[in-house]
Amino acid sequence: MKRWRVMFIVILGLIAALLFANSRSKPRAEKLSVRFVAMTNDLAGTRIAIFTLRTTGLAWVCVADPMIELRNQPFTIGGGYFLRTQLSPVGQPKTVQVVMPMTHSEWRVAFHYNSKDLRQRVRELAALLGIQMRSHSITLSTVHSDWMAPTSQIDWLRSDSWLGSDWMKP
Repeated sequence: MKRWRVMFIVILGLIAALLFANSRSKPRAEKLSVRFVAMTNDLAGTRIAIFTLRTTGLAWVCVADPMIELRNQPFTIGGGYFLRTQLSPVGQPKTVQVVMPMTHSEWRVAFHYNSKDLRQRVRELAALLGIQMRSHSITLSTVHSDWMAPTSQIDWLRSDSWLGSDWMKP
């Protein structure tokens, strides 16, 4: 009888080790979706594109500031890698306003994000209690909007341009 208990504990330990190793080798990054909503002008007349961010998973997601990527250009405009915004899995979508670039090429908005796993939440709770835990690296994922067509002043004067009509689609 004791022999069966030992075998049962060993098998249970192997199963737990396999599940742990599998969860670490394939991190389940919670997805983030970005959607174009509209275009508008601010009070100074600057053209602004409005996007919404929404989590599509069951974990909190930390999001960095938006970056603008230009098609066929090797650089980005603005943004960063500081994860300033937190989105809850059941919360309202986050609205983000981006100043539209003055360019003759297509552009899109990119967001770097990281889903907060259990280890990261425990570290944050420990930090609030004054307990320092060993730091770990995080993996950033990126989500992009669709490519946006460059707009000229004539396009901007169209009455349906602020509604996000088909002229914006590539």
